[in-house]
Amino acid sequence: MENQAVDAAMMAGSVGADQFTMISMFLRADVVVKSVMVILVLASIWCWAIIIDKVRRLRRLRPRPTRSRTASGPAARSTISTRRSASAPRTR
Repeated sequence: MENQAVDAAMMAGSVGADQFTMISMFLRADVVVKSVMVILVLASIWCWAIIIDKVRRLRRLRPRPTRSRTASGPAARSTISTRRSASAPRTR
């Protein structure tokens, strides 16, 4: 038991800092670990593609402001309030 702890401590001291990079750990990994990592990277790219596509579609659906909507002042406020009251459903 003690010999194993000593061997592990010696091996840990012999490992350089350059051997703990992402690329070196990937290259030293087993085939199963490599395949899982590749699948996770591909799934991440796929998810980001879906997110970006949804954001672009939602931005296209959002109405662009026109002059009548961006007008300010009392006249613009009164037309907006009459539009809202005319389109609001009546309740009894």
